[in-house]
Amino acid sequence: ANYAAIQEFGGTVNPKNGSALKFQILPGVWRIVKRVVIPPRPYLRPSLNQAAPDMVDAYVAAVRAELEGKA
Repeated sequence: ANYAAIQEFGGTVNPKNGSALKFQILPGVWRIVKRVVIPPRPYLRPSLNQAAPDMVDAYVAAVRAELEGKA
């Protein structure tokens, strides 16, 4: 998704046109700001780090099964 990188790594959103960003935070409540700073909220990297050992084991098992089947 387009927003994944800024959620993962954080960053600053600046207006493309004009001098401010305008957005609604609640029904009828609007904010006008010069920029929005989004802190990093990693979710992909921690998930990958947690799953990496299982992924390696599954890869090795698949390669081993393929090689044994071809032998």
